[in-house]
Amino acid sequence: MKSILEFVVLFVLLTILHSDARPSHSSRDSVLHKLANLSRNFNKVTESREEPPAIRVGAFNVQIFGASKLAKPDVVKSLLETLPRYDILLFQEIRDSSETAFPALIAKLNSAAKLPYSYVISGRLGRSHSKEQYAYIYRSDLFKVEATYQYPEALDQYERPPFGVVFTSTYSDLSRFGFLGVHTKPDEAEKEIDSLVDVYDAFSKEMNIQDVVLMGDFNGDCGYTTKTEMKLIRLRLDVKFHWLLNDDVDTTVAKSSCAYDRIVVVGEQMNAAIVEDSASVYRFDTVEHLDPEQTKQVSDHFPVEFLLYGKDDDGDDDFIDDSDDFYTGDEEDEEDDYEYK
Repeated sequence: MKSILEFVVLFVLLTILHSDARPSHSSRDSVLHKLANLSRNFNKVTESREEPPAIRVGAFNVQIFGASKLAKPDVVKSLLETLPRYDILLFQEIRDSSETAFPALIAKLNSAAKLPYSYVISGRLGRSHSKEQYAYIYRSDLFKVEATYQYPEALDQYERPPFGVVFTSTYSDLSRFGFLGVHTKPDEAEKEIDSLVDVYDAFSKEMNIQDVVLMGDFNGDCGYTTKTEMKLIRLRLDVKFHWLLNDDVDTTVAKSSCAYDRIVVVGEQMNAAIVEDSASVYRFDTVEHLDPEQTKQVSDHFPVEFLLYGKDDDGDDDFIDDSDDFYTGDEEDEEDDYEYK
């Protein structure tokens, strides 16, 4: 819009300077002065104009989330401070055979937050009796779910096969885009990360979509996936996949520094829609002033996140971080089996 006004000002100026009926020097100076004032005033308006919010996307492994964790007030308080930060969030490691804990958390979220949230959730996944679910929490006033996708368990490539979703929106720089979430098995992390190329190809073909985010707890570092192994993984070798977080980031609560949680994007429009250098690890412990023990009660992972450009009412691409405006205020028999990040 600003560029349009600048063009108009320039056009009027040239018209005045080159018109047949040339004005006097004084009248010409008066017109030029008014045009200069108009341009300055417009600059002030555009600089102070409230811009539309960015779309904040995240992935959070909330270690063994179920009835036991939901029953801890301090943990729920922390989650209700973190979850409203996101417009779309992949929530991982739901382990609750009753399948009641997560819906109860979302009910609490909608009671506490200023904005409406909904979710889609996978079936219970896993080769053993210790099963997990993936869920996507999303702003229902900004996004609509077009379809969900479950990578087939029958292929036996994953302990917990990736779960995907296709969103549509008029508020994002992308009107249609997909997500694939995965929590890899540590002992098979290298193979499962490598196979994400196959998952993307199947998802892209079935959903007729190219612009996709692959994210989650990849267990993609330290003893589970070495840097040497990572160099040979197809998801790294194929140049169309872009990794948003560096290998040296620390996404874990433990004293060791490991980049387990990752964000990978693919698609020309998806890459263009990402706010440059916005990918990061969200240290909720620092923000909420939690000590190490309190932090571990919430999870052994920190969320990872990035921003997508939003759109204003005129369809112009722009963004501003307004995450601070979003917030007002398990399963016992499976916990003994927990052996992975």
